Amino acid sequence: MKKQTKAILISSFLGAITYSGLMAAFDYYDGEDFRIVKFIFNFIFFAFIMGYIAKRSFKKQAEKKTINSSFNVLYFNTLCGLK
Repeated sequence: MKKQTKAILISSFLGAITYSGLMAAFDYYDGEDFRIVKFIFNFIFFAFIMGYIAKRSFKKQAEKKTINSSFNVLYFNTLCGLK
């Protein structure tokens, strides 16, 4: 597994467990009972959203690096008169 994929999964799951725990704590504070179905739904939903956002962010960063490096090569070539 790539480091990037592993980082996305770990951060998504940690964020989702924190979010689900906080939502369950708020429900408990309001006097509601703990519902495992709601906890699992919150966990899956938040993990999916965070994973998608993180993947998109990493993809944009990779594209930006590629664009910047190709721009630097073109700039260097024009300065040297190679192109």
